[in-house]
Amino acid sequence: MSRSSPTIPHIDIFAISPWSPTIATFSPRLAIRSTNYEDDKKKATEAHIRYVHSFQSDPLHILAYSDGSLCRDSDTGQQNAGAGWIGYHGLHDIFQGSKPLGPHMEIYDAEATAINAALKATINYATEHNTTHIHIFADNQAAVQTTFDVVPGSSQHTNLHTRSLIISFLKSSNQHHIKIAWTP
Repeated sequence: MSRSSPTIPHIDIFAISPWSPTIATFSPRLAIRSTNYEDDKKKATEAHIRYVHSFQSDPLHILAYSDGSLCRDSDTGQQNAGAGWIGYHGLHDIFQGSKPLGPHMEIYDAEATAINAALKATINYATEHNTTHIHIFADNQAAVQTTFDVVPGSSQHTNLHTRSLIISFLKSSNQHHIKIAWTP
C-alpha cells in the first residue's frame, strides 16, 4: 500500500549527485540569468529588445518565450494552471503550444512546465535545422533560476527533465549554446 498522495509531488533530496555537471561545466555555452533590473521594468524591456535585435537575423539563433498562468474559475472558484510557449527563428514563428495543467499546480509549476516545453520544442527545431544557439525567455525568476540548479520542491521532476535536455543538447556539440533568462 502506497503512503504517497497523487496530488503531492515526489521530492528526491539526492536527485543530483555532487559530481554532476554544473553551469560552470558548460560556461560560457550555458547561461541562466535572472534580472538586473529589479525595480525598472521599462529598462529591462528596452535591454531585452536590444538583446533580441542583436541576433534576431542570425540563422544560427532561435528564441522562445514561455509563460505559466493561474486563474480561478468564476463559477466554481476552482484554481487552474496552464502553460504556453512560442518559438521564433528570425522573424518567423515556428512553433507554439499550450497545455492545461489542472487545479493542483501553482504558478511556479506552470512556469517550470512552460520553460521545459519551450526548451524541448527549440531543441527539436534546432536539431532539425542546424541551429546552434537557443534563447528561452520567461517572466518568473524562480523558475528561471531552478532550470539547471534543481532544488528539492515542487516541479523538481520537471526541472530535472529540463536539466537533462540542456545537458544532452550541450554535450552533443561544442557549437551549441543555451541561454535561459528572465524577461519582463
